[in-house]
Amino acid sequence: MKKFAISVKHLAACAAIGTAWAHPAVAQDAPIKTVFLEKTDGAQNVTVKATGTVCSLIWLDNAQNNSFSISIGKTVITSQIILFSTENIGEHAGQMTLRRLTTDGIKSVTTQFSKGVAGRFEDIVLYKYIASLYRLGLDFSVLEQSGDLLLQTDTDGPAIFSFRGVLRDEAVEALGTCLASQAQHWTMEQGTDM
Repeated sequence: MKKFAISVKHLAACAAIGTAWAHPAVAQDAPIKTVFLEKTDGAQNVTVKATGTVCSLIWLDNAQNNSFSISIGKTVITSQIILFSTENIGEHAGQMTLRRLTTDGIKSVTTQFSKGVAGRFEDIVLYKYIASLYRLGLDFSVLEQSGDLLLQTDTDGPAIFSFRGVLRDEAVEALGTCLASQAQHWTMEQGTDM
């Protein structure tokens, strides 16, 4: 595979556009945005913000040229993960497996992901993969115990998303603060109730 570098600016723009695309009501209303954390350690960049009633953690990995955004809102509809990678994995609406490193070992969930193109940079394609946090069994309490992510199918991938270290801990803490600032937020206990 050709080595290249997508700028942090491009990845951040894709993550912001992806979040707005996934949550059109949030983008349309243009509610007040509050930033809880915006930081880099040189290898990764993180932003944690609230836009209206949706808290988002946006993680950009400069070394691996990928990123992801976890959004948690008041409902199951506004709570999802968007992964951005140059790895071409699976088909749109196909079954993909997300593995995550936890304090209890590796946990895997296979579910349906939406797939699309987030952007093109010269001859490089950046893909986006979107899934419901509910289908992944991933709410904030689970995220607190999770680290690195890996997305693949039986034949494609993996795309690896590093999510570790002091910056990861600060990002998760900031997301918890963001969620605590909301009147309510979605959890697995709430399930698909709206």
